[in-house]
Amino acid sequence: MTSIRFPRPLAFVFSGGLARAAGQIGMCEVALELGITPDLAVGTSTGAINAAMLAKDPANFHIAARALWHGVASDKALSSTWRSTFRGLAGKGSNRTQTMLRKHLDAAFGDVTREQLAFPLIAVSTDLESGHSSTTQGDTIVNTLLSSAAFPIIMPPVSVGDQLLIDGSVVAGVPVSQAVAAGARSVIVFDTGASAVSESEIDEIGWYEVLALAFTHLVRGQADHDLLLAARDVPVVTISMDQGSPFDLRTAPEIIHHGRDAASGVLLALSPRHGKDFRTVNKPGSYGNHNPTSDS
Repeated sequence: MTSIRFPRPLAFVFSGGLARAAGQIGMCEVALELGITPDLAVGTSTGAINAAMLAKDPANFHIAARALWHGVASDKALSSTWRSTFRGLAGKGSNRTQTMLRKHLDAAFGDVTREQLAFPLIAVSTDLESGHSSTTQGDTIVNTLLSSAAFPIIMPPVSVGDQLLIDGSVVAGVPVSQAVAAGARSVIVFDTGASAVSESEIDEIGWYEVLALAFTHLVRGQADHDLLLAARDVPVVTISMDQGSPFDLRTAPEIIHHGRDAASGVLLALSPRHGKDFRTVNKPGSYGNHNPTSDS
């Protein structure tokens, strides 16, 4: 039995983060090793892929999720999102990126249906027409994930029913409000943190890097607001990391270890003290290592 207990239902929330989402594998591994299990998984963008891997087979998550990310990292056609960006700017190249991602997702999920998942999955996308978040699900898990991860320029929008969907992180970089709306009474957030470049890199970054970093900063401000708002109603434990490039999938194996380190630090701080067998985290509030920006 876990030494850290939460009000049920407990949601595991996976933020967006492009390549940094690999760190969520390590974060989730540590939580599961401590006996902390979710009742639902909520994810956006590449985080939705991790959420789906967990909902598919929690017992073998550490094996299957690592295999998926290692496969993507070693795929030269996908390993650099900058290469994908230039294909997207060229027009039809973005369809190729989506086709290659589908290949990896098909290998990971096959013909598994939503009814076969171990617990509910919510994958968040952005409705291109309304500009609002959408939890509309595709006819297959793979199509649902492709719509949630359809990052503008890199991949084209995905048509689901009467909606045209793009990457969920555009409006819900950390979909904690969607978890609360689904009935979660407590939340653990696996957060990829804010993107940044070192001072020595500033003079050398290209226009495309400036554009991508500006987008991630915009997402970060919205995410900080949503996290603090949700913490008024339920306990929100945020495990956040800031290591690794969001734009280089080749570093995925290394980023997984950074995620483990971040989760170990946060969950150790929540462990019971003074000889007690367990600690119950049941008061609304913000826990963990989330440091909102001063403007949020």
